[in-house]
Amino acid sequence: MNKVLLKIVALFAPLWRGMGVDTGQMMAILEARLLMDGRRVSVFGQNRQTAEPKRQDLLGMAVFFFIGLFMLTLFDAFRQPATALTVYFTIWMFMLAMTLISDFTEVLIDVRDNLIILPRPISDRTVAITRLLHIGIYLFKITLAYVIPALIFTSIAWWPLGGLVFILQVFLSEIIVIFFVNLTYLFILRITSPKRFREIISWFQIAFSVIVLSSYYLLPQILDFTELKNLDILDIPASYFLPSTWVASLWPIIGQGQWNANVLMLGALAFVTPLVAVFLISEVLAKHFNRKMMALAEGSSSEPEKDNKAVVSAHKNYRALIAGLVTRTPAERAGFEWAWAMTTRSRDYKLKSYPSMAFAVVLFFYYSLQGSGSLQDRWAEMSAGKWHVLLIYLCWMTLTTMLYNSVYTNKHKAAWIFHASPLKHPGPLFSGTFLAILTGYYTPFFLVIGIGMMFIWGIGILPDLLLGYSNTVFLTLLGQLMSSKRLLPFSSNWTNQRKGTNLFIAMFSMLLVGIVGVLHYFIAGKIWITLPLAVIFGFGSWALLRSYRQVKWQSVFSGG
Repeated sequence: MNKVLLKIVALFAPLWRGMGVDTGQMMAILEARLLMDGRRVSVFGQNRQTAEPKRQDLLGMAVFFFIGLFMLTLFDAFRQPATALTVYFTIWMFMLAMTLISDFTEVLIDVRDNLIILPRPISDRTVAITRLLHIGIYLFKITLAYVIPALIFTSIAWWPLGGLVFILQVFLSEIIVIFFVNLTYLFILRITSPKRFREIISWFQIAFSVIVLSSYYLLPQILDFTELKNLDILDIPASYFLPSTWVASLWPIIGQGQWNANVLMLGALAFVTPLVAVFLISEVLAKHFNRKMMALAEGSSSEPEKDNKAVVSAHKNYRALIAGLVTRTPAERAGFEWAWAMTTRSRDYKLKSYPSMAFAVVLFFYYSLQGSGSLQDRWAEMSAGKWHVLLIYLCWMTLTTMLYNSVYTNKHKAAWIFHASPLKHPGPLFSGTFLAILTGYYTPFFLVIGIGMMFIWGIGILPDLLLGYSNTVFLTLLGQLMSSKRLLPFSSNWTNQRKGTNLFIAMFSMLLVGIVGVLHYFIAGKIWITLPLAVIFGFGSWALLRSYRQVKWQSVFSGG
């Protein structure tokens, strides 16, 4: 597809030359950037690791196409076109904004190609126009993939000329999204330093993946579309504040001939807002945006960065306090602090691990709210049963995911330091990493989830929480000790993540957790059984941790 788009751009060569652009240089740079887009792992392909990622842009387009195909259900769920289009464009504008912020930011602020371009006789105008064309092609590809299903539907089912109205709505919605994304960038850079900008973008990526998964699993469970079928969004004044409603109102005006004051006002906003946005972007925001992006690329800010030394010191003191409480030897403490630092600083680790906390909760509500009846009835049935046991063991996914990902990093070659260290055996490194994840992530997460569960099921489930925590820790350590091949912490490349190492152990651990969870379900609420078992498995975890500290070099292999 890139070749077709490049040929289309080449058709306008006289226009580019009239703007003072060297078309040969522009096409060469644009072709290279589109090629790199195919190799850049997007937010949609972050779990698909290959030795050399290829066609990642097509993967993103495929994801958007199937999401757009799924969105056709909205046109059946809502009889009023304005309502269906408002929901459709709300989802579309949100996804486009989040994609631009979380997925394309790396391209916007990536200035590594300047090392090749700047020493050569290439004009600034050529570079600027090429960058704009690159962004335009990126937007065109994901937009085309998403809107094709709805474009075909509106043209066939609603009105033969409806496709033209729909294209106009898509165009206006994109301008509004780009405007608000610019404001978001400037706002983030205003309140923080360029040094932390990438970290904030990482949180956007995490939020995006969680929201997409949550929407897919939970919205069909929560919303009763039969009651919303005849809803007219234009009868709800609060919806007038949504830009998606402004864009959707063009359909009643052009396609249905509604000319009342409210609809005309919303239609005017749909046209006026993009015009004002274009003016502000080109005349006001562009200057500040480019200056901020340059400061970000240079790793500095236009204002002196203010480090909060008190916060940094408190964080270090907290880490040292926890390390002193749970570790037993200097080697284990070093492994603990190393793992703590790596898991909190590694962008890739956070992207692949943090969403597991939300996924456990999402999957719980997906399974527990199944059935017929209203949402209130299903919630009452859930809170009256023993569904808390399922949530306890779904939390196990967080611990295993974080522990599993703790062996991967993009800087895996630095792991030579472990082999050069005078360690008799690497056990303290493994136990220190496990304790860092257990105390830094899993225990606080389990505590928060446990408090939430007690609000729903009452404080009487406390013994079940203690037993569930002891069981999940015990089973995780058991799985680690059963592994005949293990990697040192942060010693393997992310490209090795999907090679199926210890697949049998992983499947066996899941089966074992399922069996233990079922057994726990039958004894849930019986404090005279659950409390003693919690103590027994607590001591069992302590014994397994002691064995984990004695892991030998013979069981370690290089991940590469």
